[in-house]
Amino acid sequence: MAKSELYQQLMKDYRRQEKRAHPVRRFFKWLFVLSLFMSILPMLYIWHCWQTAPKLKQVFPTANASLSPGVVNVRYLNSEGKVFYHTNDSNFESLAVSDIDKMPNVVHALLATEDRDFYHEHGVNLKRTALASVNFIKARGTAINGGGSTITQQLIKLTYFSTSAKDQTIKRKLQEIKLAWLLDNRYTKNEILRWYFNKVSFGNSQQGLKAASAYYYGCSPDKLTVLQAATLVGMINAPSRYNPYIHKTATKNRRNLVLKSMQSAHYISKSTYQILSKKPIDLDLRLAKDNVQTSLELRAQKLQYSGFVSGVDTQLRRYDAKLLNHSIVIQTTMNQALQDQVNDIVNKQVYPDDNFQEAIVVLDNKTGDVLALSGGRNVSVLGAYNRVFNAVRSSGSAIKPLLDYAPLFETKGWSANTKVADTAMNYPGTNIAINDWDHKYQGNITVRQALVQSRNIPAVKALETLGLTNANLVTQALGFGNLNLYYANAIGLDTNPLALASAYSALANNGVRSNARFMTKLTNADNGRILSLSSVQEPVFSSKTANDISNILTGVFSGNGTATAAKLDGINQAGKTGTVGRDDKDNALTDAWMVGYTRSYTVAVWVGYDNPNDSKDILTNDKSKVAQSLYKSVMRAAMSLPNSDNGLFMTKNSGRTGNYLSESSRIHAKLPAKPLVGLPYFYGSDDNPQAGVTKLIDSVN
Repeated sequence: MAKSELYQQLMKDYRRQEKRAHPVRRFFKWLFVLSLFMSILPMLYIWHCWQTAPKLKQVFPTANASLSPGVVNVRYLNSEGKVFYHTNDSNFESLAVSDIDKMPNVVHALLATEDRDFYHEHGVNLKRTALASVNFIKARGTAINGGGSTITQQLIKLTYFSTSAKDQTIKRKLQEIKLAWLLDNRYTKNEILRWYFNKVSFGNSQQGLKAASAYYYGCSPDKLTVLQAATLVGMINAPSRYNPYIHKTATKNRRNLVLKSMQSAHYISKSTYQILSKKPIDLDLRLAKDNVQTSLELRAQKLQYSGFVSGVDTQLRRYDAKLLNHSIVIQTTMNQALQDQVNDIVNKQVYPDDNFQEAIVVLDNKTGDVLALSGGRNVSVLGAYNRVFNAVRSSGSAIKPLLDYAPLFETKGWSANTKVADTAMNYPGTNIAINDWDHKYQGNITVRQALVQSRNIPAVKALETLGLTNANLVTQALGFGNLNLYYANAIGLDTNPLALASAYSALANNGVRSNARFMTKLTNADNGRILSLSSVQEPVFSSKTANDISNILTGVFSGNGTATAAKLDGINQAGKTGTVGRDDKDNALTDAWMVGYTRSYTVAVWVGYDNPNDSKDILTNDKSKVAQSLYKSVMRAAMSLPNSDNGLFMTKNSGRTGNYLSESSRIHAKLPAKPLVGLPYFYGSDDNPQAGVTKLIDSVN
């Protein structure tokens, strides 16, 4: 047979054999492929879960954190550096790494109960993880039911992940395992225990072991007895359920379970267990009344400072809202003694009715620091509406010195003796007549008379002389913003108490306005990085303009001035009132203002109703006098502070000429206004909101 024929015959025989064997071979071939696929698929899923896990530095930014990771507690310091408010009601003090070796009773109780292999495993216990997987299968894959977590894994969960049962999925568990392994490889066991003891809660607002030891037993963790340590470790599982003041039996049973675990782990003997397990749960336990203030007392204490805190938070969000998500310490500008006096003044003042509202702010003229404020009456919730910077209302005549006259003193050589006409007039470009409260005209009068008596027509004539374009430069320089102005703004500009106070402080401070600020420094509690906020100052008017206007405004408190009820004997002050008439009712108002200042402080007060058009809430002239009453009490309190300047506002020369315009000022130079940190209108302009801020040495994590 030829070679080719033989080859063809052999191939036919092979194909026949192949065909006969095909079903079996095919089965095993696909079985192999399926097995390979089933073994690779879980690996791919694990890889995906690990790739999408958060970075370890997101969870634990630094090994030397002074606060526990995940415990956000923003602390607010007054001007003397003392804490007056904090966001986390938990009492918290941080353990140091060196403390761990000094408290064996607590460490032994924790290890015996939660993780006996802690010092030998690498963040994950494979045996316990396998048991947890079995539980997962039994639960039909709905959730991880626990039992497999090491102390390291528990720390990861408490710090970063949700503790809700529905969120404890297999994906989350795999990510938790990865992070635990990384954490164990990067940090020492004592560092991990330190974090854990700082993080866990012990009920009754006690965050961390150090606070709990002091609260329940009046000692530090290293002084805890075996019995005390077992009680505290037992509470970690469910602080509310095992509250020794309320659920004594349940807490004792839980404590004894911890003691039994300590015996099983050979940390205590059987005889010691038998003796200790019979002890009452309240042995050596401090009385509840001796610990901390009641929740109602804590809430009342926080409410009295919540208005100031809301100002701090609003300014902070203007810079970087993410900062409030970190444990930071904020050095605020609050003078707590003055703030307490303002609170007392507001509470003791007699008001016309319950709906009547007020807003008060006190500024330091040299620095722009907000020293104290009141955002309204009857505050019952934290974060309540704060009228100091949220209530935008018409200023009425309080805007006249700033917008109408001071710019003309600066650029046109006007003076206190310059004559202006108080005669019948319409708003320029309209047929709408301008009226005063008495519906009378006084003819040609001096600027001094016009301001002290708060005449409307001379104010509008002054603004017409200045022009709306120039007036817009004025509002920008004073911090009111780039506004679309009308001639009616000569006798009323929409603003808020903080904005108005900040603008007036320029008159008090020789023409230099400092941006209003609620804080001077932030410190990241975890890494010590610092953010400082400087006092940004702008020369709005020349010193002569500021003092000439101020000299005129001293007359508002005497003679036929509009603020005689706010006069303070022995205190040199200048200021202006402002009222806004209600269109639908004669002799009725919507707003009343009293803004005054000394060399040291500016106080702005607004009174009125939140809904000015409500038919039931009508502000009368008599009711409006509350503004002057509040102002008088607050300014007296402010001027009683140490080192208050009671200097005079002296005018150098009553006559002015245009040659005076050589002095430098923002108004005269017509420079574009610079947005400042903490401007009362910080919720408005987005132009360069970080001006005047010294950046972080390193970015806040």
